[in-house]
Amino acid sequence: MNQLIKDLIRVNEGKMRLKRYSYSEERINHLQLDDISKEILTKHGLVRQMSPFVSFLPEEKGGFELFGDFIRRHAWEGEELPDLEVFQNSYLFGQFNNWFLALSKKGEVLYIDNETFNTIYANKDFLTFLTILIKFNIMLEDYNEENPDGDFWEDVIDEDWVQEFEDYIEELDYEAVRNDVFWDEVIEMIQDN
Repeated sequence: MNQLIKDLIRVNEGKMRLKRYSYSEERINHLQLDDISKEILTKHGLVRQMSPFVSFLPEEKGGFELFGDFIRRHAWEGEELPDLEVFQNSYLFGQFNNWFLALSKKGEVLYIDNETFNTIYANKDFLTFLTILIKFNIMLEDYNEENPDGDFWEDVIDEDWVQEFEDYIEELDYEAVRNDVFWDEVIEMIQDN
């Protein structure tokens, strides 16, 4: 079994109280996903929420739906929506900080402003996004097991830890920690906690 899948199973088990979402093959078959991501989404599922504050949408509430269809369905009656490329070229799968997370038709993970619909780069592909997210959750779980009364945010988050996490992300996806991209914002948020 792939190590990422083993780590995901561990994260899912650690968050047993949270609902886990799986997706039908029909929903994800046409997307630019590797085999491991497809296996995760259809067989293992994703918990509703993973640290740091990433929420996934179930299929019945818009998970991996064309972004424009989701926005039109949730728009105010009579609201005029702009004709944006992002509506036709991305598939919504979650949220972070009230902004949307979507997979582009090219396979990139995008972070989309919930008001202007401007897009920000998150990762080169869904597998990389999951790998980084799962790594963060494993680090959090390991700390909590070793320090049940500790405070991860206060005890662990220092410049060395931040640099180590940035280096890990950069090794997987160089563009993912440049200025004004998704993981850059996440790291700033972590440092501010």
